[in-house]
Amino acid sequence: MVWGIATERGRLMAALPGGAMAALRAGEQEVKRLIAREAVAIAGYNGESQTVISGAQDAIERVVARTGAIPLAVSHAFHSPMMARAAEPFGRFLAAEHLRKPSRRVISTVTAAEIGEDDLRELLVRQLTAPVRFQQAISAAPEVDLWIEVGPGRVLSQLVNGPAISIEWGRGSRRPFPRPLQ
Repeated sequence: MVWGIATERGRLMAALPGGAMAALRAGEQEVKRLIAREAVAIAGYNGESQTVISGAQDAIERVVARTGAIPLAVSHAFHSPMMARAAEPFGRFLAAEHLRKPSRRVISTVTAAEIGEDDLRELLVRQLTAPVRFQQAISAAPEVDLWIEVGPGRVLSQLVNGPAISIEWGRGSRRPFPRPLQ
């Protein structure tokens, strides 16, 4: 089920026009000031002084040139209004899926609150266009024994307090990600 949901989400987003993302070494208020004249959205609140932006390629390039932001190696403007056209079809797809409340405590990076059974579908849809509230989510989960970052880099695991490991996956990785046991 999870692999089917992730596959459908990826398929719907890949069908949209491309875009770009960049990371700025600045907090929310400073980033809002820096992007005020651009069609760019805040896509992630990673830390007090690390904010990710998302938008059309040309708009992101202007912000990068003006601010020294770090371009991210992505194909689209994830977590931004540019993903809105995928939301309705993804919601219809999720309506047909059987989802249940997680068996463990899970904090949403959309709301930085614990996920319940009733809001799971809505949160999965909102995640397409909403900024990732990473900093707030890690603050809502202080009892974590080990943080595990899965993806094409080791950025987020450096922003948490406590033990963390990073599993390099994606961006050219030739290792398949292990499927969970059934």
